[in-house]
Amino acid sequence: MKKKLRFLFFIFLCVSGIQLHAQKHQNVPVGGGYQVTSEGAWCWFADPRALHYENESGTINKTYIGYIDTHGNIKAMQYDFKEKSQEEVLIRSYFQPDDHDNPTFLVLPDERIMIFYSRHTDEACFYYRVSQIPGDITTLGEEKIIRTQHNTTYPSPFIPADDPGHIYLCWRGIGWHPTIAQLSLPDAADNISVTWGPYQMVKSTGARPYAKYMSNGKDKIYFTYTTGHPDNELPNDLYFNYIDIKTLQLQDVKGNTLSTIAVGPFQVDKTDGYVSRFPATVVDHPSERDWVWQVATDTKGNPVIAMVRISDDKESHDYYYARWNGREWKKTFLSNAGGHFHQTPGFEKCYSGGMAIDPADANVIYCSLPIEGKHGKVYEIVKYMLNENGEILSSIPVTKDSKQNNVRPYVIPGSEGTPLRLTWMTGEYYDWIVRPQRPLAFNTGIACDFKGFPDKKEKNNVLSGENFQFNIDKDFTLEQTITPDTNNYQGSLLQLGDLEYFLNGQTLKPEVRYKGKVYASTNVLGTSDGWKTGGHGTDGKWRDPFKYEQFRLRMEYQGGILCVYINGLLDQKVNLLCAPKHKIPTEKDMGAYLFVYFTDPTHSLFMATSRDGYTFTAVNDGKPVMAGDTLATQKGIRDPHIYRGPDGAFYMAMTDLHIFGKQAGYRTTDWERPSEQYDWGNNRGFVLMKSFDLIHWTRSVVHIEKFFPELNVSCAWAPETIYDPVAKKMMIYFTMRLDGKGKTKLYYAYTDDEFTKLVSKPEILFHYPNPDVQVLDADITAIPDGRYCMMFVAQESPGGIRMAFSDSIHSGYKYEDLWADAEPGACEAPNIWKRIGEDKWVLMYDIFSIKPHNFGFVETTGFKTFDSLGHFNRGVMKMTNTVSPKHGAIIQITAEEADRLEKYWNQ
Repeated sequence: MKKKLRFLFFIFLCVSGIQLHAQKHQNVPVGGGYQVTSEGAWCWFADPRALHYENESGTINKTYIGYIDTHGNIKAMQYDFKEKSQEEVLIRSYFQPDDHDNPTFLVLPDERIMIFYSRHTDEACFYYRVSQIPGDITTLGEEKIIRTQHNTTYPSPFIPADDPGHIYLCWRGIGWHPTIAQLSLPDAADNISVTWGPYQMVKSTGARPYAKYMSNGKDKIYFTYTTGHPDNELPNDLYFNYIDIKTLQLQDVKGNTLSTIAVGPFQVDKTDGYVSRFPATVVDHPSERDWVWQVATDTKGNPVIAMVRISDDKESHDYYYARWNGREWKKTFLSNAGGHFHQTPGFEKCYSGGMAIDPADANVIYCSLPIEGKHGKVYEIVKYMLNENGEILSSIPVTKDSKQNNVRPYVIPGSEGTPLRLTWMTGEYYDWIVRPQRPLAFNTGIACDFKGFPDKKEKNNVLSGENFQFNIDKDFTLEQTITPDTNNYQGSLLQLGDLEYFLNGQTLKPEVRYKGKVYASTNVLGTSDGWKTGGHGTDGKWRDPFKYEQFRLRMEYQGGILCVYINGLLDQKVNLLCAPKHKIPTEKDMGAYLFVYFTDPTHSLFMATSRDGYTFTAVNDGKPVMAGDTLATQKGIRDPHIYRGPDGAFYMAMTDLHIFGKQAGYRTTDWERPSEQYDWGNNRGFVLMKSFDLIHWTRSVVHIEKFFPELNVSCAWAPETIYDPVAKKMMIYFTMRLDGKGKTKLYYAYTDDEFTKLVSKPEILFHYPNPDVQVLDADITAIPDGRYCMMFVAQESPGGIRMAFSDSIHSGYKYEDLWADAEPGACEAPNIWKRIGEDKWVLMYDIFSIKPHNFGFVETTGFKTFDSLGHFNRGVMKMTNTVSPKHGAIIQITAEEADRLEKYWNQ
């Protein structure tokens, strides 16, 4: 049976592992909702603690929910609505076991996911990790640190549309007050720097103002905050300001400037005199204790706030909804919320059950309320619906007759239109940190309103490690209980032939080892259970990791990708094909050729093979091997180019463009953007793919403006790659037009090692002597005399293939005034390839000016004269099993690689 057209990525679903180091509390929701995780919690001042992201092209449709457990594991569940799968990921093991340390999420301009987390109060830094594949947190990179001079808690990150080149991070920092800094975007190594700040924004008479943040997505960050902690402040006022990203000033709700943030903090107090002087900063000036749960905006862009008033004795909590109506803050009483929700008497008596505003509909508020049910008085989630005047229209129970409390609800930003919108904590709660007197601390799980996806993990044919020998060509699933020696916590934990699971005794981090290459985990193989006996944990100290006496190891290997799970949590995802099975082949190892191309009717990727370099036969019965609508944002690809790098990997680059997208039903316009402004094609970037076996590929869609928003890209076409031995990086070069309808020019930039993004701004590659002539479709080849030959198209009358030479791969090209092609009419898309074992190079080009369309070929030995070989099937060059191939590339491959590729697609 023919394989379906698909891109070969492997998403592995997680199963619940056995937590062998401690009792496993199931925390299964009873009374409404579904389990996200059985062990997890969050505070309510670090956001977004969950996030949904769906891109315009439909390649990413995922929700991320983050939390921390009492063993110090920072975790997240990723729901993939496209693949209908979910995966629980270990972001960081052995962290401070404190619910204030839950992670927060940010989508970067290149669609990768950045995750922030920090200790509670006592460390002057933030930690972060960035996914290496857009939208996929199962591919998190190494842990990085942002160092500050002040304590950090509650990170809340934003990238406003009016400044897409910076991250704005808000937190409780300087003097325990609201703090902000501007950060750079991650560089090629995912490092970031502080480019402005940090600055304390307000100065309160209270010791610890508590702030909640949100952005309008464009140019403002709203925040609402209290005078201080309600435990310490009676009364405790509530304020609202916003940060103007353009001016970096603090303003009140009416737009009055309060301060320039970099000059100094705005002074706040709760006196009547302050209220008279700055009335537009004050949301509530009660005789009681205020605390805040959320800030959002209504359909008019006016701020709305979920808040609670707490009585003098802290025994009675009242929920309110405050809305700015353009003149004043109008407050609606929603319900009495009882007292503190948790099970520890006399402790943190200001902890309400919690409130959440739906950011997609600010008239919807979820509240956690104590309600009498079948199992006594239990905190339940209730949905309130209000009208535009703030009047309650209805209240609907979300949970009912639950056995355990349901608290701290949160509506996931960006989730409108998805089945997963509301999340909350469920279970028993005793403390916000693990300590000897309350070792269970936050003994809770996370629940949501979505059932989740079926567990597709293989239940049968799961192997043990006994007598199993790893074969890189054979997929497997293995589970085994590992019992390390805690007195000698190091060395090999599992040996599977050439594949080894190893514990580094210096770092206490596990390593996957394969044929001399080491893939180290970011996470310590251990927990923070030492905090149970080590005393209070906001002292800046790190207790020693608590070593596993046993843990459950699961390995899943498919198509070169090895996923390693520790007690059910995905810890590592390793591409073992990055460590080649054999030495990197040289020309003497070559025995075949690979031709990649596309066709206009499908806008998909095709492959053909040849043993002699003269006759090519398409694989897969002449059908595409990868469908364009699964690869590209425009549902079609053009101009595929393939190159073998010095690491032995194959690098493929393609134009993200479907020129017949309207006819195919993918869009309602002729082009993605108006041709009057952006001209023909007007796509923004490329599809980049990497493989070690020509079958299993990684893929990234790279739109140039997401990396370099200052560039006004009108179109970007025909990307090709080559390795720069000086820069020691993969160089991508391409045709691009900027700023409207000007001439296309040739540019180059560098990519990261994984071939997933651009790491340098595009620069001009070559200037044609006649600036009135448009140039495009470059192809660079290293030639025997040590120089580089660049073939390209000059659109003269008629257009054809020209040449330039340089000693440098990306500069200094000198134009040679001769035509390289042998056509009377126009042609394009040059590609040079060498015949195996001969000092002959073949120039292939696309002759779009003839009917039926065809490729032309000329041959050279010295890049000075060229002998015509004719066209496909009209000379010595032959093509079978396909119709009208277009704009492609040919490389040498080994006979074994050709055999494997043909067998895979032709079986």
